[in-house]
Amino acid sequence: MKSRIHAAQLAVVLGTAALTISLPCPAPAQGCPEFVGRWPYGPTNAVAVSGSLAYFGSGTALVVADVSDPVAPQVVGEVTLPGLVNGISITEAYAYVAADTAGLRVIDIRTPSASVETGFVDTPDLARAVAVSGDYAYVADEGGRLRVIDVSTPSAPLEVGWVGALGTPEGVAVSGSYAYVASAGFIGVFYVIDVSVPSAPVEVAYVPTGGDAWGVAVAGAYAFVAAASWNGSDYEGTLSVIDVSTPSSPNQVGFLFVGTPGTSATNVALSRGYAYVTYGDWGPEGGLFVADVSTPTAPFEEGIYETALRATSVTASDGYVFVTTNDAGMYIFRECWLLFEDGFESGDTAAWSMVVP
Repeated sequence: MKSRIHAAQLAVVLGTAALTISLPCPAPAQGCPEFVGRWPYGPTNAVAVSGSLAYFGSGTALVVADVSDPVAPQVVGEVTLPGLVNGISITEAYAYVAADTAGLRVIDIRTPSASVETGFVDTPDLARAVAVSGDYAYVADEGGRLRVIDVSTPSAPLEVGWVGALGTPEGVAVSGSYAYVASAGFIGVFYVIDVSVPSAPVEVAYVPTGGDAWGVAVAGAYAFVAAASWNGSDYEGTLSVIDVSTPSSPNQVGFLFVGTPGTSATNVALSRGYAYVTYGDWGPEGGLFVADVSTPTAPFEEGIYETALRATSVTASDGYVFVTTNDAGMYIFRECWLLFEDGFESGDTAAWSMVVP
């Protein structure tokens, strides 16, 4: 694991003369990100967390794990679905699963140990990701469409609208009246979709991402897109920061290479000024990359943790970060703001100054 090193300043007063010494000091605790626990059994993909329960995909199973003790997560239930679990969105009583060839599946999770499928909509192509807002689920369908599904009656979900020609949608996030889609393809594109009328969603703008866009998260006026750019000889993972304060006129304002050479960024989650970005290749290399995005126009690396294999999905909840990986289980990390809450945030060394009489 590699972590950011912070500088400390110590002011020593000798008589009337003051001497300032710069000392290299490790970040608090183990640095960011700090590994705390793992569910190590086989491949995992897609993860969402609600309270003390994590919901993640393991092949065609939606697994429910108690993570109240993140050092030792315990499986409490699972539901087998007819398709691979590619994306998960959680509400208080239901899990909405983008299940590849099986479309959108709705799972009643009110009794976690006895979760049960209650409804579904079989989308025409591969359901790759899902986001739920209000009474609607927004499904990224690999055939080039964003599908809008009314889930006000979870036992009878109904598609009410769609918008197409979106390349190969791989990720979706919803904020207010807009859906934001990360699309893979020849150049990769970030799309902005007006969903104020769910039965008639409309593309209003797009921004090329320079390579396959795999994941997207939105916070306030900014969207964060995890992508992969081809430099002519190899892939490079990227994080693009896009100002969506005017959704019809999005503008890239920040950019950062992430991961290690030869890998792509696969997904992104946001929490308290940090972007947690998963990355990897199709071989043994992957991990979690953390960026400080408290100044969206100037993101910078905070730390990196190399997992055993490609990391595929990430979410942050209640002080912890959950990462799924190919064939290496689910990793759990402590959120960076907890590590730096003593005031030594993002390399700020002001709190280290002191006077010795």
